[in-house]
Order: sequence, then C-alpha cells, then structure tokens
Amino acid sequence: MRLTKSISAIFAALSMLLAVPATAAASPAAESDSNQDVQPYWSDMAEVEIPGTGGTVVANAWQCNVYTDKCDFQTAAKAWKNGRHFQVDKIVNTATLTANGIQAEISISPTGKFVSKNIRKLTWENTNTWISDLRGVADPSGLFDSMTTCSDASVFVDGTKGFAGACANG
Repeated sequence: MRLTKSISAIFAALSMLLAVPATAAASPAAESDSNQDVQPYWSDMAEVEIPGTGGTVVANAWQCNVYTDKCDFQTAAKAWKNGRHFQVDKIVNTATLTANGIQAEISISPTGKFVSKNIRKLTWENTNTWISDLRGVADPSGLFDSMTTCSDASVFVDGTKGFAGACANG
C-alpha cells in the first residue's frame, strides 16, 4: 500500500512537470460575442462613424495564417454607440474571399456566390439588431500564394447609411 502511494505521488509529480500550459491567446473572434476560435490568424478591423447618430459601424475580418489544405475565416459587421451595442434598422455583412496567385481558385463552405474562379462572396443581413456575423472554411487551390478575406459592413438607421471595410491578407 505504501509503495502504491509513493508510485502514485511520483506519477502525479511527473505529470505536473511534463504538463504543457495552455498559453494561446484567444482570437478577436473569441473576444467578441462569437464562440469560434480562429488561430493563428491574420486580421483587420475598420471603424467608421455613422453620420448624425453618434454611433459607429465596425468591420472585422479574420482568417487562419497557417494551413496546409483549408482555412477557417470569419467576418463581422457591428454597430456601436458609447461603448454599447447600437441597434440599427438593418446591418449587412458581406464576406469576400479571394485566392491570390496564378490560376488560383477557391471554394468555400457554406457555398457562396460565384464571382470568378478565385473569388467567392457570402452575405448575411439582420434587421433590428447590432451585429451580423459570418464564418466558414475556404479551400484555395491552384498556384495560389495567399488568401484574402474581406468584410464589408453596412448599416441603415433612421434614414442614414454607414459603411466600413476591412481585409485580412495572408
């Protein structure tokens, strides 16, 4: 019994010494109100004032920067006012995914609108809220050297329009 307790104590100590701490920081996607982690990632953000409202429209774009086959992406359109969610009449998020390079092609899931062999678009529209998110998986192919994920955010509130755009490239 004593030997069993000693061996258990040794294994417990070894387990603690060999344990690798989780040090990866959360992505901006996780810091927002979404739950999906896209890591490691390239990202971009733009914030533009919505004229006459005191609010802003924000466009966010994230995509993985390390991949061998497919790449996660996420885009967001958000409306803010005084550091709080700003409910607008309509908010639209358009994600544009591009495979860059010679004879580059791209497919995405969920299936988006075909623009050309190397460009696909997805659009999500919400009404009477502050946010519109999109996420999925891109599959670039051909002689591509990088991928670009763009988010075009547009809002309509009290007869006023606001726009912002952001592109992550990697």
